[in-house]
Amino acid sequence: STTHCEAMQVWFTADTHFGHGNIIKYCQRPFLSPEEFAATRADPRAKVRISDATIKAHDDALIEAINARVAPDDMLWVVGDFCWGGRVEAVRYRG
Repeated sequence: STTHCEAMQVWFTADTHFGHGNIIKYCQRPFLSPEEFAATRADPRAKVRISDATIKAHDDALIEAINARVAPDDMLWVVGDFCWGGRVEAVRYRG
């Protein structure tokens, strides 16, 4: 019998900004609710608090997209802003 061993792949990403509501509105990332979009359309820096549901939808979509490509044995380098917060928050996302 033969054993097929696939090589580990190395992936790079940047600026995921997990947990960062303001980046969703500043960059008009496609996760804003219709109300949030309307409130920030003219001015993405408007003083509008992005909902926890919007942030969760953003984070879940990014994680799903990464997990669809990056295998558990692959190496993923995040070379830009990873998440909003500190070490405690970061550990929640990398698990």
